[in-house]
Amino acid sequence: MRQLFTHQLSLDHVPIEDIQLDLNSRDPFVAFLFGIQSILTNNAACKKLTELLKTHNPKVSKHRGRPGMNVWVVVLLAALKQELNCTYDRLATMANQMGILRLMMGHGTKDEKVYTGQALHDNITLVSSTLLQKLNQLIIEMGHQVVGHNIGDLLKCHADSKVSLTNAAYPTDLALLWKSTASLIRSCVRLTFAFEVTGWRQQKYLLEKLEKLFKFSRKGRRSAYRLRWVKKFLNYSNRMGEKAKKMLEELSEQEQEIKARLNEQEASSEDQDRLDKIQQARQDISLYLHYMALFSDQITRRIFDGETIPQEEKVYSIFKPFTRWIVKGKAGILMELGVPVAIIEDEYQFVLGYGIEWKGTDIDMAVPLVQSIEAQYPHLTMTCSFDLGFYSPEVREQLETKTNLVVIGMSKKGRLSKEEKERQNTEEYKEARQGHSRVESCMNVLNHRGMRLIREVSKEGFERVVACTIVAVNIHRLGTLIQQKELKRLRRKEKREKRLRQAA
Repeated sequence: MRQLFTHQLSLDHVPIEDIQLDLNSRDPFVAFLFGIQSILTNNAACKKLTELLKTHNPKVSKHRGRPGMNVWVVVLLAALKQELNCTYDRLATMANQMGILRLMMGHGTKDEKVYTGQALHDNITLVSSTLLQKLNQLIIEMGHQVVGHNIGDLLKCHADSKVSLTNAAYPTDLALLWKSTASLIRSCVRLTFAFEVTGWRQQKYLLEKLEKLFKFSRKGRRSAYRLRWVKKFLNYSNRMGEKAKKMLEELSEQEQEIKARLNEQEASSEDQDRLDKIQQARQDISLYLHYMALFSDQITRRIFDGETIPQEEKVYSIFKPFTRWIVKGKAGILMELGVPVAIIEDEYQFVLGYGIEWKGTDIDMAVPLVQSIEAQYPHLTMTCSFDLGFYSPEVREQLETKTNLVVIGMSKKGRLSKEEKERQNTEEYKEARQGHSRVESCMNVLNHRGMRLIREVSKEGFERVVACTIVAVNIHRLGTLIQQKELKRLRRKEKREKRLRQAA
């Protein structure tokens, strides 16, 4: 049972519009709260937010089961985590101890509800990136109303990309084979106790021997001494793989017995749980065996056959296989292990949208990114400047024909033609290029909000963190505008009262 908001208010409850925030504070947390307060006190935005939150996790019943966290609390804390770039434990401490935050969450002053870090983790990871993207649209619509941007007015935008790291260690085929084999051994040992499979009781000895062979195989360059240890390392890894395959055969027999009982309707709920665990274990072990075979083949080809492994055949992390090896040629940065993320920011410092480059380069992302932005904001009329990495003659032609975007600040690579020189001498082009540098500031803000290093192990988790970070940045920007507007109004009021007192 999961509610959207706290419907039954207590006597100690403080209405959202009555919560007093410090207008003179420069703390980003206060600006974030101003943004949250402006959303909840706007009737039209609050209605849209209510309809939007109804789409969260439709598989969860809203009428049965024990009471869970309110959907609004989950989304609020998910954005706050990225705003502060903190851990779940610190987020739980703030949700339990900080009074003004609890008021925004809908708790009364005497409410004793307590959140744990694990509960926050389990609920926040259920938030979908689709929900966050729609919430981002709502925030941007409010932001444009605050700054006075009318429908039909020209909106100047800027596009660029950055690499979000994935916390992957420096990849070598020997190290990846060692990690794959060690993970295989640990998985098999866990199954030994769960399903009474024999042959894996010497976990400590097997892992120590594997690590010893790995360390000796890295010593030296191409000496005969090192090659002997590499052969021993490969042979030992192959033996562990054969041993795991035999265990899979034993698990297959248990799986067939459980399926037979299920077909005869003689199985219990424990048998169904056991079957699910066996199938998940088979999937994990099969994945590790695949990686072991891949890295063993690459080691043999590279060390013994002298081949150069093509880039497209390499895997840089067994736990985060979507990790890419990025070389942009920047000063002081030889390479980055992560995934590029392209964004579009408007002239009011709101991030309109993003595109994750799982494959390809900025050139491949330019057109899909613009088309997704146009689908989300069909009422906007935009011009856009692009970084040099997005340019190609084909991309520019597609942007001009397949989209309604007016491309102004896209610089051409290489030698300029006469027409290109004339285009770059126009005032519109110069103005667009001068304003393009502000997107670098947006990249820095995203890095500080948690997009510099993303520790999620799945593509869905990676995209959720990216979407949540952009929501947090836009809420902060909305709150900053509201805070500045209220501060100017308060100062005008003080000056007017001062003049009245002097006149009296």
